[in-house]
Amino acid sequence: MNCKNCNTPLSIYATNYCLHCGARVIKNRLTFKGLVEQAGEEFFNIENKPLRTFIHLFTKPKAVIDGYINGTRKKYVNPISFIAISLAFSAIQFFIINTFFNDFINNPNIQSTQNTNANSIIEQVRSSMSFAGDYSSIIIFITIPVMALISYIVFINYRKYNFVEHTVIYLYTYSVTTILGFLVTIALFLLKNIIDNSLIWVSLLTIPTMLSYNSYVLKKLFDLKWITLIWKTFLFIIIGTAVYLIISIVLGIILGIYIQLGGPLPEYIQEVMNNAETISNTSNTLIPQTPKTN
Repeated sequence: MNCKNCNTPLSIYATNYCLHCGARVIKNRLTFKGLVEQAGEEFFNIENKPLRTFIHLFTKPKAVIDGYINGTRKKYVNPISFIAISLAFSAIQFFIINTFFNDFINNPNIQSTQNTNANSIIEQVRSSMSFAGDYSSIIIFITIPVMALISYIVFINYRKYNFVEHTVIYLYTYSVTTILGFLVTIALFLLKNIIDNSLIWVSLLTIPTMLSYNSYVLKKLFDLKWITLIWKTFLFIIIGTAVYLIISIVLGIILGIYIQLGGPLPEYIQEVMNNAETISNTSNTLIPQTPKTN
């Protein structure tokens, strides 16, 4: 009898596993119970590389990141594959959010506020979420190099990692926070009938979670003291804000030139502008006008 995976003749001592490739020797026909047991064993087994990578990025992030940078490539999932896994979770997350938000808008309590600007605000938020979900991969692959560049500038005095290595750091950390966001979304979605405004909590927890986890990883990687970590985080926020403003101004100028040359306004931007105009008009009708006195 040969191994069905590597076709090597099985030893008489190989009762359960092939001595050549390590694959399990399957002697019985496939059953549904066996299929479920195998799936659970492979997914929840600590030897599962994605699961091991995710856990160790919490318990020992320095071992994972420095290990990959220094040449350990088999023990953990590489950063590109890990970000691809996180994108799959992100797609599911946005699907749940959009579905939940539709239920939220159809709620009678929300529909009773037709004379206010609440529906317009909710619609604008939903449009933003839809845009983020549709272009999440593009957003991530633009955001990560920018974060890596800022981090490289902030920690340039340490001379420990180059720009590409900083990119590896943020590929891993962004993946972890994306998966965490998915888990939080699942938890709050299941508790939406218990926790009021659970969707708002998803948004409120995103940035603090990302900031906290990134700070934790950087503290481990650079062996930072708390006072140094606080200063570096503050510096990162300042530089990040400046970069965001510069990018916004440049994109605004490019968009303005594009429109002046006769190009059509992108659908998403047009929708946001229409919603903003609706909110403004609705607000004006709600504010009582003071009669003019002579």
